[in-house]
Amino acid sequence: MTLCRTLETEFLEEFSKGMWQNRFIVDFKLDANLFCDDKTFTVFEAGRRNKATLNRRAVDFILGHKADRECAEAFELLSRAPHLLSYAVKVTGKMGEEVSAGMVSAANFLTDNYLTITRLVQYSVECRPAKGTQLL
Repeated sequence: MTLCRTLETEFLEEFSKGMWQNRFIVDFKLDANLFCDDKTFTVFEAGRRNKATLNRRAVDFILGHKADRECAEAFELLSRAPHLLSYAVKVTGKMGEEVSAGMVSAANFLTDNYLTITRLVQYSVECRPAKGTQLL
């Protein structure tokens, strides 16, 4: 085995461990000439798992089942992805128009509640009229 092949094997071993522990990376590129084995399978399986988790969280946000930070982030990340609508239709069994309306509603909810969802404020933001005078 050459030094290059040994380094490649060691890299893939460490990379596959890191990918398996990671929950956020969904897309990556590996050299097409890599040998397919347990390590490369682990890398691709981790990417598939992470995509599935993001899709599931985004659909939960669309349906209003969950409005936590993780689901909101997933929805925000995938809301412009062409596959989200068809995926949500497939897993919910709802009509495309109904899911599309849910996506619009979810986007509005995210806009209206962003500060609460991201925990920048604890409950809500309330605007009150100022008692001062504005100078022009």
